This record gives sequence, C-alpha cells and structure tokens, in this order.
Amino acid sequence: MGSGMIAVLFYNEDVSLIPHQRRLIDAWCAMAGMTHIMVDKTLTLKQTNGNVFHTIQDAISSFPECEFIFLTEKAEKTLKDYHHTEENVIYCFGSDDDGFQDLDLNDHLNYKLQRLDGTDNEWYAATILPIVIADRMVRL
Repeated sequence: MGSGMIAVLFYNEDVSLIPHQRRLIDAWCAMAGMTHIMVDKTLTLKQTNGNVFHTIQDAISSFPECEFIFLTEKAEKTLKDYHHTEENVIYCFGSDDDGFQDLDLNDHLNYKLQRLDGTDNEWYAATILPIVIADRMVRL
C-alpha cells in the first residue's frame, strides 16, 4: 500500500463509552493499517492523533484528496457493491443519535450493510466498524 490516508470516521457522542470505545477503535484500525478520525461536537476529546473535528463537514474539508464512504441504512447500494481502494479513503460511521449531522449524503458515496439472509438491518456504529474493516481486508 502507498502512503495515502486510510481511515475510519467515528463519533464521540455525549453519552458514549469513550475512552473505552476509542481504545477498541484504535485496536481495530491498527490491525488493518488504518487510523481514525473523530467527530466530537463537544470538543472534549484529547487531540491524541490530531484528527478530532467539531463537525463532519470540518473533517471532509480537511481531507479533500480522500474519498468518503458513508455507511447508512438509507443507502440503496450495499457494501458488497463497493470496490475498496488502496488509499485515500475514509469510511464514515454516523452517530447513533445524530446520523451524519444533516449532511446531504446524495453528494457522497453511501452504502448499507445487509444481513447474510439478504434483509436490511439498522446497525450501531460500533458494530459496523469491524465488519467494514474485515470486508476491506478480505476483498482488497
């Protein structure tokens, strides 16, 4: 792989289990050679990796060279339709409470997960993260 950004974007919510979830996110990302970006509307997270933003729009503006992939149950295509790129990609997991902060996803690539039996399902962000990482590692 090249030296481009490969990351996941994850939210710190007012009632989240941070820092416990953040350690899990770090471990999953390290396993896959990725980093993570946090959106923290409270701006209370420590800037441990320099990638903590107040809004998702701030994060998008900071990485113009990256393709942002939004995982949402409202998408028409499923993740199996996406062809993972080797670099400059950021997989975005919406807030369980706020979704994607009213961002118009029609301007971006968005996909959903489907259960193995083919039915649609709404997923918690912390559940989607390891599934997407595994999908990337297997299919890249």
